[in-house]
Amino acid sequence: MNTKILNELEACFGQELSLVRENLGALESAIAVKMRELGQGLLQRAVSSKPNGYRGSSMACDCGGAMRFVGHRSKNIHTVFGWVVLARAYYHCPDCGASRFPYDQASGLGSECLSPGLARACCVVAVDDSFSQTSDKIKELFDQYVSEKTVERVVHQVGSVTLRQQDERFETFLKSRQIPGSQSGADRL
Repeated sequence: MNTKILNELEACFGQELSLVRENLGALESAIAVKMRELGQGLLQRAVSSKPNGYRGSSMACDCGGAMRFVGHRSKNIHTVFGWVVLARAYYHCPDCGASRFPYDQASGLGSECLSPGLARACCVVAVDDSFSQTSDKIKELFDQYVSEKTVERVVHQVGSVTLRQQDERFETFLKSRQIPGSQSGADRL
């Protein structure tokens, strides 16, 4: 761990943290809040400093035409650290009317405003719990409110993608009659 960064953080938050220093649980909670705030700020800076899907003035369209770069469009994204604003490159095809945000597909953004990390957390927790319980647990674990309806939609979206991938693997098996290789190899036999 970088001692210089830790010293600077302690200098910034030392007085505030000294108020709860004798209570480990309160100290842990206070530091968690500060780390989420720092994470949110760092994530916002990181996504703001990138071209976010810009592929030049035009890109190929599925119709055979060329999608033209229109500009950057903002989207609010809910992350494990809080909300950030993404400015993503937007392309539109004048021939067929199709449009595309290359950044959304490349970074795993779905139709919901959840980051891949927060969506993954919702899906993992929802395996054993109801959507309402999942919403409550996400609030408890990450201090981020995700409605039970949003949890339900994201779990169904991820589930349908997973099902489609399984169907594709099964179709490949039926055509080739070869069992697919293991996704991960054993460390030891």
